[in-house]
Amino acid sequence: MTIPLAPGLRRIDELDVVAGDGVPPKSEKSQQSQPMQQQQQKDVSQSSSGKQNPPQKKAKAKHKIALGGVSGSSPVADKDDDYARPAKPCGARQRCGVGVIIALMLGTVVSLAILVGTKTANQKSNLRRNGNTEEDFSKSSVGEKSVNLSSPLTTPTLAPISPPVASIQTSVRYSQILASITGTGMEKPAPNSPQEEALNWVANNPYFNYLGPTDPVLQRRYILAVVYFSCANEWTPAKKDSWMVAARGNECTWVGVSCASDASTITVLNMANQELTNTIPSEIGFLTTLEELNLKGNKLNGTIPESLGKLIGMKKLQLYDNDLSGNIPKTIGQATMLTELYLEQNSLVDSIPTEISALRSLEKLDLFENNLYGAIPTQLGLLTNLKNLGLWNNSFWGFIPPHIGAMRNLENLYLEHNLLVSTIPTEIGRLTKLKDVRIHGNNIQGKIPTEIGNLVNVKYMYLDDNSMTGKLPTELGKMSNIVELAIGGGNSIKGQIPTQIGDLNNLKLLKLDQMALTGNIPTAITRLAQLNVLRLEHNQLDGSIPDLSTCPSLRIIRLDHNKFTGTVGTWVDNLPKLTNVTITNNNIAGSVPTSLCARNPIPWIDSDCSVGCRCCRPRSCR
Repeated sequence: MTIPLAPGLRRIDELDVVAGDGVPPKSEKSQQSQPMQQQQQKDVSQSSSGKQNPPQKKAKAKHKIALGGVSGSSPVADKDDDYARPAKPCGARQRCGVGVIIALMLGTVVSLAILVGTKTANQKSNLRRNGNTEEDFSKSSVGEKSVNLSSPLTTPTLAPISPPVASIQTSVRYSQILASITGTGMEKPAPNSPQEEALNWVANNPYFNYLGPTDPVLQRRYILAVVYFSCANEWTPAKKDSWMVAARGNECTWVGVSCASDASTITVLNMANQELTNTIPSEIGFLTTLEELNLKGNKLNGTIPESLGKLIGMKKLQLYDNDLSGNIPKTIGQATMLTELYLEQNSLVDSIPTEISALRSLEKLDLFENNLYGAIPTQLGLLTNLKNLGLWNNSFWGFIPPHIGAMRNLENLYLEHNLLVSTIPTEIGRLTKLKDVRIHGNNIQGKIPTEIGNLVNVKYMYLDDNSMTGKLPTELGKMSNIVELAIGGGNSIKGQIPTQIGDLNNLKLLKLDQMALTGNIPTAITRLAQLNVLRLEHNQLDGSIPDLSTCPSLRIIRLDHNKFTGTVGTWVDNLPKLTNVTITNNNIAGSVPTSLCARNPIPWIDSDCSVGCRCCRPRSCR
């Protein structure tokens, strides 16, 4: 008959495997009790069925009694149990101490199992507090090396000593944050890169442990940390202290960082004139809530990241006055909320991408003082909200596109110092909101279009230093708000100065020099009471110089290299602000009033030897 084992007991044949064949040494106490044990064995044998029990089973019974004491069951088993028989006396090769040894070993195993189980539970709890799951734990070093407590109780193989729990959590957290970052599209940090420094910072910062690996706050702190480690190498310790210090609160308190009222998003990153160096990290394009990015006036180099096109909510981008190179990324056309784009004063090359025409909300576009070239895209005419277009000091060639006439809101047009040819398009007359027009320093040809008279709001117009021909249109007199008008300087315009010029009551600068103008200076010019500068030099004007004392604001008068005749009028002494008078290379006679030479400071006067002047510029007169 087979009787089930009590809890904690195991069969003798299994214990033999565990115990092995070693024979523990006999103690003196066991040798003294040997006759008594033999007598007990005989009594039991006689009361049984008469069959003598095999010695092996009696030995196993001894082990079983020993195990029963360890497991908590009664050391004296029921007499009907085949396995519960009095132990026979120990012989020379019998295993008297095996049961005790096994009991001690099993006790040690149970204690170790409890210890490991407790530590495992604690680690799982800690991982859950950091936003991790049971699956994350099973992938950790502890989860893989833990003892399986549900397996049959055998002599265990103990797991190696695990690293401290904090180190394990950091390792797991690092991996989870890395997965979150790369999952958004950001590149995996390269070894020893600013990105790796930033990742280590956010993963190991104890102040951030309350944030889950995918928390947007943690991601934006990573991005700002990349900016810091990439560009703030030349910061002073005091300036460095204004960033990356947890004691100062969250990133919304860092210098140049502005957030929404509830601090849920970063809206402005203003790092202007902060001595930033190196390249603009592409990660900055993942601050998708930015409305303004200002990195002007630094020492940034490299290319403009294409990722800036991801800033679909950005309204103002300022990267000017750096040393950025490469082309303007086409992806910039994806930032459709942009109203102001400033990329001037860099070393950008190539042409203007046509994709920029997708920025239909754009009001200000400044690309001047770069190395840009190519034709001005006709697609710019689609920017109907544009108010400012600054393209000067580049190498744009070709013609001024007539599509520019569609920019009905344009106020400032700056195309000077390029390689533009052809004529000024007549469509320019549609831009009635224009206030400032500068097209000088090109190779513009043809006539000044009469439609220019429609620009009644223009205050500044510079058309000089080109190759234009024809005559000065009388329609210039319609630009009643103009303050500065410069058409000379290399053009080949002929004919007389239109009398309508005298209707420009707000005019302060009139520059019609270095052309082929003929005739007299119209007396209508004497009505320009606000005139500060009159430059008519290097023409073929003749006649006498009109009385300009009605222009009391005049400071500079240049009439040299013409064919003027007559004398220097006394009216010169009636100009209290006069600082420079040049009348050389004419046929003028007479004398400069002596009272003019008594002024302090004395005006600069340059005249021919035919003019008497004791305070004039030194001359070689014979």
